Amino acid sequence: MPVTLSPRPPLAALIFDMDGVLVDSEPLHMQVERASLARLGVTLTAAQQAAMVGTGQQQMWAQWKKEYQLELDVDTLQRQHRQALLAAVAASDLAPMPGVTALLAWAQQQGLRCALASSSPRELVQAILARIGLQSALPVQACGDEVTLAKPDPALLQLVARRLGLPAAACLVIEDAQHGVSAALAAGMRCIGLRNPHSGEQDLQRAERVMNSHSAILAYLQGERDVQG
Repeated sequence: MPVTLSPRPPLAALIFDMDGVLVDSEPLHMQVERASLARLGVTLTAAQQAAMVGTGQQQMWAQWKKEYQLELDVDTLQRQHRQALLAAVAASDLAPMPGVTALLAWAQQQGLRCALASSSPRELVQAILARIGLQSALPVQACGDEVTLAKPDPALLQLVARRLGLPAAACLVIEDAQHGVSAALAAGMRCIGLRNPHSGEQDLQRAERVMNSHSAILAYLQGERDVQG
């Protein structure tokens, strides 16, 4: 007998990663990471940093502690690094990535929910959103310190779907990192990969589309909306 596939539910929400998607903050993260490790006598390569893009700070520091046999415990390493990041954000000129505000405005006009799923801890998420003026645009949020397992595990995206009150298949995730794409697909969500050169070499090919800008994402979603009528 032929298999009957269930139709995909209509798109109801856009879920944004933060670093490298809403704001081009990966260079700032990488600068602070290099400085944090340099104080401990470790020199990071670009490839080592790119491998950590999209995952949580707890996981990142646990791996580096083991790899470099760091004396401080993971919680202390993470706390010191977070304080350095918060200071760097406060002194920065971070701004929304080009096209982000237009995409958010279109989503609102279309009745789509907009949410955030970031591997960063909530304190840092709030600091960056305040810096770029997007706190109110993303009222539903899930942050890295609210789940035990970081991306590529789907827990973070499953949490934000529960907070949206929507089925995973009605959500589309915008991600710049391989870990994020894997998490979105594991959660049963659609995913668009955003190619950001500052996020390092990221394999985004499992996403349904890989695009170079938010304006391209907007045009793609507008076209899909027009086809659906």
